[in-house]
Amino acid sequence: MNPQRTSAHRLHRWRDPALLVACLISVLAVFAFLGIADIVFTQRPLLQLDTLVAVYVHQHTTLMGVRVMTWISALADPGVPILGVAVALLLAFRREGVNLMRWSVALCGSYMLNAWLKVVYDATRPPVSDPLHLGFEWGFPSGHALAALVGYGMLGVLLWDRIVERQRRVMLILILITLVLLIGFSRLYIGAHYLGDVLAGYAVGIAWLAVCGGVWRLIALSRDVQ
Repeated sequence: MNPQRTSAHRLHRWRDPALLVACLISVLAVFAFLGIADIVFTQRPLLQLDTLVAVYVHQHTTLMGVRVMTWISALADPGVPILGVAVALLLAFRREGVNLMRWSVALCGSYMLNAWLKVVYDATRPPVSDPLHLGFEWGFPSGHALAALVGYGMLGVLLWDRIVERQRRVMLILILITLVLLIGFSRLYIGAHYLGDVLAGYAVGIAWLAVCGGVWRLIALSRDVQ
């Protein structure tokens, strides 16, 4: 292939709409996470909403509600790790090497990100006057929210191409979004996290999924050039 033409193709791939959208989403999600972290750890006035939501939910919990929400919360942990192993084995059995790599990188990367961020932010987290006594725990960001968004988000990506009917695709996305939101709410309901923790977990999950999607898109475009 002509070197000049190859160079033009390489420049053009960076203008790919899907790649640009992935980059934009990841940048916006990172800024959202940093904004939430700034609000939480510098004790800005908006943090009062965090505490108010925690107190309100805590005052309106019921024993049955806690049991139900505990089960829903378990769909993230141990739910996502179990799902991760099951899907990985299925992809390996079907010899879908590319999808196996995408699935493994997305899930393993999310857990590494969660562990790293919790250590970083726990080290500088200020004492919080909290009736739920969560001020000194490793609660930021919510690992359940992050794992749920990445795990079930990636499941949606893998199932998307396997579903032809538009209505079923829409139904799939609505079910997965509802599930992820319910898992986040369950963490608030059982008193395990603040609202800011859950929103931060979602932000990190969105950013990580967008980064993975952008990298995979870039790799696909590079193969087309070659």
